[in-house]
Amino acid sequence: MTEPAVKATRKGLISTTAEFPDYKTGEPVVCISQGEMMLWYILRWDDDIDHIDTQVALDNDRVDSIINEIRGSEIYAENPLEPDNRENLSTDLVAYLRNGLIHAYQVKSSREEVKGDKEQGRLLIEALYWKSLGVKWNLMFKEDINKIYVDNIKDVTRYYDEQKVHDEISKLQHLIAVKKLTVDMTVPIDWPAMLEQYNSLTAGEHHE
Repeated sequence: MTEPAVKATRKGLISTTAEFPDYKTGEPVVCISQGEMMLWYILRWDDDIDHIDTQVALDNDRVDSIINEIRGSEIYAENPLEPDNRENLSTDLVAYLRNGLIHAYQVKSSREEVKGDKEQGRLLIEALYWKSLGVKWNLMFKEDINKIYVDNIKDVTRYYDEQKVHDEISKLQHLIAVKKLTVDMTVPIDWPAMLEQYNSLTAGEHHE
């Protein structure tokens, strides 16, 4: 797949919240917030997405160009980006779809976190940055993410690699992880009950 020329170098990380392997490729993934990690799992679950970059640094020259374009406008007057917080702007997750499209995401813990003028200014520039590249950008909030959905995805993708299967439940989870079996991932799953139901259904198929 040929990627549009919008990738930027990865921003240097001061600290990390989570570092884990991409269950599909084994490559290391670093997320600096729980919300970012949760959204990563949701995006990676989508088979239309080829890969996801984390903490993508915005090009400072393009940021300055955007600031110069909007300086003096009403939107800039309401949300100015001060010199001390325009450096090292980054976007949490950038997803590259198999059809060539790109989707960028910024993840915040809550709406309360983005109420300040300084944060509003940063988000404005980030939104305009990706718009200038023709890339869809979304602001997401951890408080809106279904934690049960994420936990279920994490449970089954631990067994994405069939070699890690060690019992009947992990085999069932492997089948779900590789999309050979579909279940409602947005609600709590009783795995022993799910296994019993699955065995009952497959036993009936074998008797036909």
